[in-house]
Amino acid sequence: MAALTSASFAATVTFEPVLYPDANGADPSIVPPSSTVGVDGWTQSEPSLDTDPVLGPAPYFFTAENPLGGQGAFLGPYFGTPSFDPLTVSRSFSVVSTYTSSLGVGTYGGVYFGFEGTIVDSTLAFPDRNDFGVTLGTGGSTMFEMVLRPVTPDDATSDWQIFYTIAGGSEVDTGTTFSPGALVNFSVQFDMTGLTFSADGGGGGSITFSGTPTGYDSASTDDLDVAFYFTQGADTDFGDNGLFIDNVTVVPEPSMAVLGALGGLAFFRRRRK
Repeated sequence: MAALTSASFAATVTFEPVLYPDANGADPSIVPPSSTVGVDGWTQSEPSLDTDPVLGPAPYFFTAENPLGGQGAFLGPYFGTPSFDPLTVSRSFSVVSTYTSSLGVGTYGGVYFGFEGTIVDSTLAFPDRNDFGVTLGTGGSTMFEMVLRPVTPDDATSDWQIFYTIAGGSEVDTGTTFSPGALVNFSVQFDMTGLTFSADGGGGGSITFSGTPTGYDSASTDDLDVAFYFTQGADTDFGDNGLFIDNVTVVPEPSMAVLGALGGLAFFRRRRK
């Protein structure tokens, strides 16, 4: 059999132990106290954070207990007028990796990205609902974007709907919604030949969509740029809703071409026997 072993780089961010400010004040080890810029590799588009009219100083990216259990990072809310919209938190992950197989040594051409997401709905005090999303990019270009958009922006239906865009194409409405408080597993797998986006859970079942990204060249890609964001959305103010994020995972993977070649070599060897 053709074998494949790897010296691959894999990263999973669990947001534990607490490295970020909490909702009711700042971790004193972080300077400035209301910013997570540079903490654990994450940077923010809005370093000067506003003040929650109820809680006082409140960052818009901090660790907190997930309603479903465990600890994660919470993105939102924001109560001021931001300098940047959308508000983003971003980090680069190394995807430089090599494999060793019967065919020799080469570099990985594919990447797996995944995370767990849970929406927390707005309260009656700040009822507007916002858009949340994530982008994946390489070399300064966005290759994939997913948007979680509220079905209604204020106090009617509380579900969020899933949209996505693959570079070189138009936004796609998946027709799938999920409810606040439900855990959804999102994942994207891609190489130079194709991209597959999946979402599982949240009352919407399991969905999978595929396409072909443009502008991705594994031979010249060293990093995957991941950015989570939220924005006011259409005709709304910022609400006190938010997105819990956990287990952000980036793993280099063999490309379809490598797997096909290995499979073909294994078949050829079986035939020779």
